[in-house]
Amino acid sequence: MIKSKPVRSMISILLALTLVFSFSDPVFGQEIATAELKNIEGSVYLNKAGGQREFRAVDGMRVTQGDWIRTDKDGSVSIMYTNGSESVLTANTMVNIKAYEDKDSDRINIRLIVGGVWNKIKQLGNAGSYDLETPTAIMGVRGTLFMARAGVDGQASLDVLEGAVDFQRGSQQGVKGLLAQAGSSLRADKDSSVSMKHQSLDMKELVSGLKPGLQKQMLLDMVERTNDIKTIMGQAKKEFEDYGEEKVARKTLMHSSEIIDIIDLMENFIYSASNSEQGGQFLNELDKDRIKIRDIETELSDIKEISQATWEEVIKNAEKKGIDKKNILPKKKDIPQGDAPGNSENAPGQDADKSPGKSGSAPGQRDKD
Repeated sequence: MIKSKPVRSMISILLALTLVFSFSDPVFGQEIATAELKNIEGSVYLNKAGGQREFRAVDGMRVTQGDWIRTDKDGSVSIMYTNGSESVLTANTMVNIKAYEDKDSDRINIRLIVGGVWNKIKQLGNAGSYDLETPTAIMGVRGTLFMARAGVDGQASLDVLEGAVDFQRGSQQGVKGLLAQAGSSLRADKDSSVSMKHQSLDMKELVSGLKPGLQKQMLLDMVERTNDIKTIMGQAKKEFEDYGEEKVARKTLMHSSEIIDIIDLMENFIYSASNSEQGGQFLNELDKDRIKIRDIETELSDIKEISQATWEEVIKNAEKKGIDKKNILPKKKDIPQGDAPGNSENAPGQDADKSPGKSGSAPGQRDKD
């Protein structure tokens, strides 16, 4: 018996609703953590866990553990998690949501089979984690901004714009990974006998292969993160003024230094994106939201001044409280030897005379004679 057209339409509607809205575990009745697909452009496809076929994805569809998401050569999509984190899939990308828990554990595990993913990961609690796996490497973070890629040849690449990412070659379990900090890149071939390359981030190379829309999002994500750190720095500064604890002073200076680092990277990003082959389209994307580069640069300049002033105030207040300056100056985490750029305590892209690790000068300023 052939179903009538109204019946077939009703079945299609019910199927779409099943894909768009969240659902509960049929056995235990527990709510399953779901993320949302947003900002879909071009061709994006979804294959639900255990499913045999792909569906064309639309904005608002819910995805959960076990689902597969794929973009075509013209496609891109954002996976929005309940904690505010976001993964943006670029063109020709396939990922699998290996694990996702959004309650007490706040755990996210993404398998990147091929393609590229821009990751904006919010600060996670002690129980939280965000791991991105490629066929060659595993990247683990608690809160950061980074681009991850997996090539068809098996090469895994990582570019960090804020925070730090632990980069572990997937085939070498139990071997200590490399820590990639803001302003650095890592490359790992599928052949484990080839050493991983740890180097300063090449901003021109990074932005050249990105669509203008993603360039805009990355810049705005960095601006947002800078303002978040500024707020945290201000709270830490107030706490130090009230209680005078060394560890709080050190934390405040660490945030001040972090702000300078990310602003330096943003200035480089703006220059590279504006002067790339797609520079005009990048500026047009910003203009769509009535965003002007000069306004961003003014905002960053103001934040940098606040950060430097905070550094100087904390140093002076610490001296008044009898705290040795050497005990509160933040130290850059060691960058692994070998292919890593430099062996000093300075971060990649940071000049020795700008490092806060050896003097009391505000980051980005030279010591006064």
